[in-house]
Amino acid sequence: MNAKNLLLASLIGGLVIAVLSNFPFINWLNCILCMWVWLGGIFAAWLYKRFEGSVTVGQGAAVGALAGLIAGLVGAVISLLGFTGTQAALDAMSQYLGPEVTGGIQLSELAGPLTVFAGIINVLIYALFGVVGGLIGGSIFKSKGPTAATVVSTPVVPTPAPQMPPPPTVMPVEPPLQSTPLQEPVEPIQESDTLSQSLDSFSLDNPDEPTPKSDKPDSFS
Repeated sequence: MNAKNLLLASLIGGLVIAVLSNFPFINWLNCILCMWVWLGGIFAAWLYKRFEGSVTVGQGAAVGALAGLIAGLVGAVISLLGFTGTQAALDAMSQYLGPEVTGGIQLSELAGPLTVFAGIINVLIYALFGVVGGLIGGSIFKSKGPTAATVVSTPVVPTPAPQMPPPPTVMPVEPPLQSTPLQEPVEPIQESDTLSQSLDSFSLDNPDEPTPKSDKPDSFS
């Protein structure tokens, strides 16, 4: 709640209430449940919203009560300024009623206490009806959404970043082993032995043909 805006709205609303409540003829409308007072409280709540930007029911009640209090004090000052007129009016009433009715008491002597008592009662009544008007004004002009004064700031907790799973471990692929065919050991064939065996077999099959002579020398000779 801004104190400067609260005082300014209350001061303007209180002066409006004081003027309307003490202006001749129209001040009689205050007999209708202090109409000017609670209307002034509504006006003060509207002014506070214009200055502040938003108003709540509690703020409207506060500004309305202060506006009624200011109007009551202004009315009390006006009553004190008219103290001479009040005293004169009571003196004239005493003479009109006579000592038989007044009991020999000069009513003009009661002007001071009556003025002070009326001022105190006036301030209390104006403050009470100012609260009523401020409550009505706060209910009418209150903001629809939450205001900066009513919003409770909550700490913002940062959301932790999602943890990515570790990449899968790739095992190195070894190349397949190339199997080499097993070669059987080949025994060397002696050409001389093979040739001699072939000739012997040929000579046995063909006994009539002469045996060819080998050009190679005999290995055993």
